[in-house]
Amino acid sequence: MYYCPDQTHKSFYKWETIYIKKFRQEGLLLDANRARMIMKSSDSIKVFHEGSPVWIEKVIDDNSAEITFFGNNKKEIIPLRQLIENNQA
Repeated sequence: MYYCPDQTHKSFYKWETIYIKKFRQEGLLLDANRARMIMKSSDSIKVFHEGSPVWIEKVIDDNSAEITFFGNNKKEIIPLRQLIENNQA
């Protein structure tokens, strides 16, 4: 997750909400359609979950996906809003 100077739950939620809106506006957070496009793409598109590179295995519904972490092959089901696309990284 992102660093927040004040780790209290209330202020962290507000801080996280602000950055989620910012990332969505800049097109960095994934939605179900973009995640499906990435899965079908022949291009190498970098996707991260909490700073770790991941592979999208499948989109479960419009809100969640199954991912695999590079390096340790750990699988997890997470909300799509936690995935960030970054082709500049």
